[in-house]
This record gives sequence, C-alpha cells and structure tokens, in this order.
Amino acid sequence: MRTLTAALSALLLSVVAAGCGNTQPTATPTSQPSLIQPTIVHPGTHNSGSNSANDLGEATSAWLTELATYVAKYPANATEAQRASLTAEQNAAPFTGLTCDPENLTNCWVGAETARRTWLVMGDDSVRQWLPAMKAIADKNSGLRIQVFTSSNCSNSADVAGLPSLGESGTTQQALDACIAQHTAALNYAATNRVQSALLIDSSSLIGGTRQQAYGKGLQTLLMSLKPHTSAIVIGRVPSWNVTPAACFNKDFSNLRSCYGSALGNAAIASFLQNAANSASAGFIDPRRWLCVRNTCPLFVNDRVVTLDGYRLTMGAASALAPVLYENVEAQLGR
Repeated sequence: MRTLTAALSALLLSVVAAGCGNTQPTATPTSQPSLIQPTIVHPGTHNSGSNSANDLGEATSAWLTELATYVAKYPANATEAQRASLTAEQNAAPFTGLTCDPENLTNCWVGAETARRTWLVMGDDSVRQWLPAMKAIADKNSGLRIQVFTSSNCSNSADVAGLPSLGESGTTQQALDACIAQHTAALNYAATNRVQSALLIDSSSLIGGTRQQAYGKGLQTLLMSLKPHTSAIVIGRVPSWNVTPAACFNKDFSNLRSCYGSALGNAAIASFLQNAANSASAGFIDPRRWLCVRNTCPLFVNDRVVTLDGYRLTMGAASALAPVLYENVEAQLGR
C-alpha cells in the first residue's frame, strides 16, 4: 500500500486534476417539444438492456413511469405545488448531513460509523449534489456507511500526461494538495477497510477537449488501483438542461413547455465514461436515464423542481432519487 500511495502522490504532484468546467446555462429556452409518447426511451447511450419492466427494479420502474406520465402530459404552466417547490429549493440551507472527523477533514461519511457495509464515494464538487440521496440511503439502510472523499477541482484521474499544470483553470497549490490528499486517503481506505463498492463521480469536464485521452487513461488507472480492493462504479453526469427556472419562466410562471433540457447534450460524455469503465471491468450508471424521456428532460417531475442552475440536481430531486440510486448500485454489484 505504501508503494501505491507513493506512486499516486508522485503522479499527482506534477499535475492538477481538472476543474469542474461547468458553465452557466444560457437564458434562451429550447423550442417547444413535439408530442412525447409515454414510452421510456433513453437515446445516446450504449447501456445494455431493453429497459422493459423485467430489467428494472421496483423503485426505478416506478420513478420512470412517473416521469414518462408527467412528460406525456407536459403542462403549459407551473402549478402552485411546483412554484412552492421552486421557492423552497431557492431558500434551502446548504446540505449539512455529512459528518467529518474534526481532526481529519478528508474523513467524512453519512450513516452509522459502525455499519457492516461501506460504500466509498470520491470525486470533485459534483459529488455534493448526490449527498442528499446518499444520506437518505444510509438513513433507510442502517447497516450501510457511505464514506465520502471530495474536494474542489479534483477529478477521478491519476494520469499525468495532458492534464493542466499548476495555475491553469484557476488552480492553486492548496487545491492540488487537497486532491493529492483525497486520492491517497480514498485508496488507503479501500485497501484497509471492507468496502463493498466505490462510486466515482466528477464533472468529466475534460471529455471533448484536448486532454480527453489523458483523462480517460487516468480514470482507468484509478479504477485499476481500486480493483484489488472493491468493485468500482462510474456514475455519469446528469443532463445539461441549458435552461434554468429563473431564466425560463415568465413572471406569471407560464411558458413551462419551453423549459426543458436535452438528453443528447451529455451523450458523448456518457459513452466515453462507459467505455473507460468497461475497459477496467467496472460498472457504469447513467443518471440521464432517470431524468429524461426520449430527448426531453423536464425542469420538474410532477411537483419537484429538478434543477436550479441547469447542471446539478436540487436537494429535493436527489433525495427523491435515493431509492433509484440504491437499487441501481445494488444491481451493478450483483451483475
């Protein structure tokens, strides 16, 4: 383990993991969607399976049925309940359910400290949108502890070639040091504890850029480093909605039919991540499958607002997706 840690630190000392790279969505809404059939279809991915009822767990099937039914009857204007959900999310306090060791701030978790099972989660700020779901999962499954390793601008890549040098993308030495500490702590934890699964989540901002190849090799390197200790699952990005409630709605909360995003926006990212995961015999989960019907990703699912900024989940949406996330992780572990 000492050799693994030293090697990883040497790699990371000469580079810095890429920043989130998310840009604020434009205020211009997409055109009104054409009539949408209630069939669940998820384009732009290479996931196997037909998505028939037999392929899906109970929670996933129920969620997708709810999503498809809502999109098929896409309303023209926001309801009172949707307005209330939007206001509640806009005024919500930051998530506080993560417990950290005061003497070691890289040691954070949700769930019971003495739980029999453990998931390890690592990545950049993109992890934080999923913390409400993970807290809900741990609360419902008292035997599960979810250990979280996350820091700003720290992607799940341990490769040197092609990554930004210190100073690019606003990166500081402090951020670099935090990323080194995060990777080292996560690998040490996986090697010295019984970890059922490692979930890798980051913004994947290098995909589509000049450093894509290096990012992919780095992701594979990290997955292979985890392989002797646990089963790894890469979790892809949520949709890019390209609109926000604040920019899209009229003052009277009409125009809802122009307020939706596209599932195709992150299709290349999903394909790239799945190929990288497959090459390391790791699992892959594409959350776009839970948030889009055909090529329509609504800003609301029934009464819940799904996103405020156009690229991250709201706390309410993440919490609602907790049974779906749990069911899909468990299915990957049983494959």
